[in-house]
Amino acid sequence: MAGVADPYRIDPATLAAACARARRQYAAGEVAEATALLSAATEAAGEDLGAGHDAVLAAAAVLARMYRETDDPAAARRVLELHLAEGGRVRGEDDPELLAMAAELGAVAAELGNRHEACRQFTRVAHLGGPVLGDTHPAVQAARAYLDGSEKHQLTALPLSVAPPLPATTIAPSPSPSPSPHGGPAVPARAAGTGPDLRSGGSAQAVPAPPARNVAATAPPVPAPPAVDGGRPAEVPGAAAPAWTGVAPAAGLRGRGGWVVAGVAVVLALCAAGIATVALLRSGAPPRQVEPTGAVRLTGEPPADVTVAREPGAVVVRWRDPSGGRATFLVTGGQAGAELRLLAQLPAGAPTRYTAAGFHPALDYCFQVSAVYSTTEFGVASPVCTRRE
Repeated sequence: MAGVADPYRIDPATLAAACARARRQYAAGEVAEATALLSAATEAAGEDLGAGHDAVLAAAAVLARMYRETDDPAAARRVLELHLAEGGRVRGEDDPELLAMAAELGAVAAELGNRHEACRQFTRVAHLGGPVLGDTHPAVQAARAYLDGSEKHQLTALPLSVAPPLPATTIAPSPSPSPSPHGGPAVPARAAGTGPDLRSGGSAQAVPAPPARNVAATAPPVPAPPAVDGGRPAEVPGAAAPAWTGVAPAAGLRGRGGWVVAGVAVVLALCAAGIATVALLRSGAPPRQVEPTGAVRLTGEPPADVTVAREPGAVVVRWRDPSGGRATFLVTGGQAGAELRLLAQLPAGAPTRYTAAGFHPALDYCFQVSAVYSTTEFGVASPVCTRRE
C-alpha cells in the first residue's frame, strides 16, 4: 500500500493501546497472555521508536512489575537490565526514568539474593537520585536505607514500581477493576499497592494489583556504599559477588522478537526434516498446500474453527484444539501477500488463542495455525485473514 513504509511499525498510541489491553488481561487473571502481549509490543516499539523513548520505558516498567508481582523476578530482571542498558546510551546515567528502573532492579536483585547487584543499583540511585529527585523521594530513601543496612527496612518497603505513567500524549488505558479476592480469577501475587512516581513523589499509574500475600523477608545488612567516581558506582569490596549475568549494551536494539519467538528452534527442526513451515499468500490466489517429504506426514487433524479478529491495539487469533490437549501449536502470520513468519509456539494444553500487537490498521494480515502431534505428524489449518473495515 502506497505511503506505508513498514507494515509492522508501532507508534506511541498503538503501544498505549496494547499496554491498556495487557492491563485488562492481567486484571482478569490472564497473566501469560498479558505479559506475552506487552513483551512483544514493547520490543517492537523499542525498535520503531528508538532506545530510551518515554513510552517504551513506561511500558517496560509495567511489564517488569507484572513479572515481579507474579513471582517471576528473573524475568523482571531481564526486562529492567535490557532497558537500562539501551536507555543509558541515549539518556544518561542520571535520567529520572532510568533511576526509577535502577531502583526497581535493585529491589529485584535483593529478592533474588544478589546483594552485590542490589548494592550497585541502589548506590547509583542514592548518589545520583538526590540531586535529581530530592533527598526525600521514596526511591532515594529506600536505596539509602538498604545501603545503610537498616534493621527496620524490609523488601516490602522498597517501591514495587517506580515507573512513571504512560505519557499523556498517548491513549489513556481503559479503567479496569482490580480482581476481587472472592469473585475474580486468582492471580499469584507478591504484594499489593502502587509505587511512587519518581518525577513527583506521588502515586503512579500501576498495574491492577492482584490479591496480596505477606512477605516476611528482610534485607540483610550490607557494607556501606563505596566511593563513587565519575557518576558511576564503584564495585563493592569484600567477598566475591554471586553470579549475575548482565545485559551488555549492544550496537542496536534486538531483532523484533514480537514476530519471531521461542518456536524458531522448532521451525529449524521442521526444515531439517524436509518440510516448509511457512506459506506464501498471493492476492487473489488460493494458498498453496505444503507438500510433505520423507517421513513427515501432514495427516494429523488440523486446528478447527480458526478465526481472526481485530481488537483495540491487537489482532487475536482463536481456534479449537482437535487433539484433546495433546498437540502443541505453531502460529505463523504476516502481511497479506507476503511470507508468513513464525509468531509463537504454544505448549499442549495452553489456551487456544494468540494475541499479537503492532499491526498497521490500514493493512490486512493473514495467519495460519498448525497442530504438532509428533516430530513427523502435523495438521495445518487453512490461513485466515483480517479485512479492513
